[in-house]
Amino acid sequence: MKNKTVVEIIGISGSGKSTYLRKLKENCEAKSFFTKRKNIKRKIRFILKNIINFPRDFFLLAIIFDYFLDDVHKESVIKYLNRFIKIYKILVLSRLNRVKINNFIIQESIVHLSINLNKKSSTKFIKILKKLYRVDRIFFIYLDIDAETAIQRMNDRGDNLNICLESLKKRYFLASDFYRLLLNDVEDLENKKNSNLTLNSKYPIDTNLYLLNSWICSKDLKA
Repeated sequence: MKNKTVVEIIGISGSGKSTYLRKLKENCEAKSFFTKRKNIKRKIRFILKNIINFPRDFFLLAIIFDYFLDDVHKESVIKYLNRFIKIYKILVLSRLNRVKINNFIIQESIVHLSINLNKKSSTKFIKILKKLYRVDRIFFIYLDIDAETAIQRMNDRGDNLNICLESLKKRYFLASDFYRLLLNDVEDLENKKNSNLTLNSKYPIDTNLYLLNSWICSKDLKA
């Protein structure tokens, strides 16, 4: 994916990332990466490509893995390894579920799981992320929502989060802070102001989809 721009949808769990990506496909009548490769030969090629690229992906992900960890993940080796496997799995699956529009690709990948517990600079994270995604530029669509509303949404859809409520809130607060830092720093790195989009996830989905589609239609991220 050389010389490409990725626009990644980010936000804490319950903000609606998957819903917006799905609606975006429907509204824009865009075909996903997966639907373009229906035949078995293409699927096998995709699998082989990921196997070949695994050492590179592993190395790059290891460099920024600390950005995805909180104290809970460091309690045991099993939790640490499970976290790495989860991040890597999402990375690979996101390559099967993208929307290509004009000169850029919209996806939901691993950034929404970033935490940055140690308050480190996001510059390194962004630079490694572009290498991991194999793109030249990256911008974000941020679905902003408070932790309480997001948790309530997840409980409403069947997730029982009451057991780990406080640790989850802490993680979501840290993640939200890091998202805002990323939005500012990526614009500085790309030297392109106002290229990210922030949507209030509490607003009706139709309202936000109108804003999102208007933003997409007006963007020339290649310029």
